[in-house]
Amino acid sequence: MFTGILDLDYGMLEYASAGHEEPYVMRAGRLLRRLPRVAGPPLCVIDDFAYEAGRFQLEPGDTLCLMTDGVIEATNAGGALYGQVRLEMVLTDLAGASSAPATMTHALAADVSRFAAGAAPFDDIAILVLRWNGPAAAARAI
Repeated sequence: MFTGILDLDYGMLEYASAGHEEPYVMRAGRLLRRLPRVAGPPLCVIDDFAYEAGRFQLEPGDTLCLMTDGVIEATNAGGALYGQVRLEMVLTDLAGASSAPATMTHALAADVSRFAAGAAPFDDIAILVLRWNGPAAAARAI
């Protein structure tokens, strides 16, 4: 599980991870990166575990991409994994194209589907892409 609270006025993301991969941060003109790691076991594995929270300051236009591990663990009929290298190449291409979050979500899901080519999924596949456009954009949305 990954959970976060995004302050829409200031772009501060506070988050925690329970055995989940860190989301990717995409910034126009910059290398793909991941949120700083805050380690924690999957939920309910250790009773009363005190999960740490991380903080990350988004800049206007930053895009976050969260996904379950079913994306990188997707396999094709030959048993090959989709993998992190392919994922990062796709995300880099999408970030460079300045695509809308919904377009990025659909494009990534379509690439995983093409790769798997009908092979049964090993695990769930969930993808969420969101962009923080800055405080002015947040004020207009209210």
